[in-house]
Amino acid sequence: MLRMQDILETSVRAVLRPLPARWAGLEQAGAYLAADVEAQVGGDFYDIQPSPYGTRVLVGDVQGKGLGAVEAAAALLGTFREAGYHEEDLGTVAERLEIRMLRHRVHTTAIGQEDGDRFATAVLVAFSRGAPGVVDVINFGHEAPLAIDPHGVRELPDGDGAPIGLCDLTGGLPPTRRVPLAPEETLLLVTDGVTEARNRKGEFYDLQGDVAAAMAADPGCAAPRLLVRRIRDGVLRHSGRRLTDDTTIYAVRRLLDSEESPGTGPLPGARERGLSEKEGYF
Repeated sequence: MLRMQDILETSVRAVLRPLPARWAGLEQAGAYLAADVEAQVGGDFYDIQPSPYGTRVLVGDVQGKGLGAVEAAAALLGTFREAGYHEEDLGTVAERLEIRMLRHRVHTTAIGQEDGDRFATAVLVAFSRGAPGVVDVINFGHEAPLAIDPHGVRELPDGDGAPIGLCDLTGGLPPTRRVPLAPEETLLLVTDGVTEARNRKGEFYDLQGDVAAAMAADPGCAAPRLLVRRIRDGVLRHSGRRLTDDTTIYAVRRLLDSEESPGTGPLPGARERGLSEKEGYF
């Protein structure tokens, strides 16, 4: 049993790698609740990728459940970690994700797995160092992100694009939208396990209402760690801990210049190894 638990924990880390609370100019917190309690991992995914062009964030949800969804999530995260670092244009990162999903489907179909229609909704966000008051967002048919500060909650553009792997149906990739995000605002991204959580009466969890109530009671709840905890507890309470879908809650905001933020500079010893500053990011 201990060996099986160790294998399981290793598998979870391979998909959802641990992230520092403060990293690459961002303060972040995330919670993942698997619908399959024994599996502890499913098709939801999130990650941060620092790059020479700023910091990129990806949150998504692969269609379906089981190992097939886990494999697709791992494939997309691997592509994001490479393209998110190397590619300057966010649209190119999005294109790489689309191509990766198509390649993944071809491979799994060729080896006899029934993954020919696998796709993923996702939100791709870029925090640029040169534009502290805005973020660039590409939404692949995902839940609309929320911007939260002590004064209230507002919704960012929703998922007007097709999911990853289905962009050929709409004639191309979703557009890149530049939207305002004040330095003190927290960006909240969730999967539909949150918004579609139901109670015994069949009523959906009121995400915006719960967050607005939390901000009214305590403006400090806008901090990523506190916000994620509030929503996690709210979803579990509302659903009676009976989750029917994988559930991810992820919150992120910019750090002030005076706050410590590891992972934004060159790798230690980069100059000694002949690496340029551009190449010295994690």
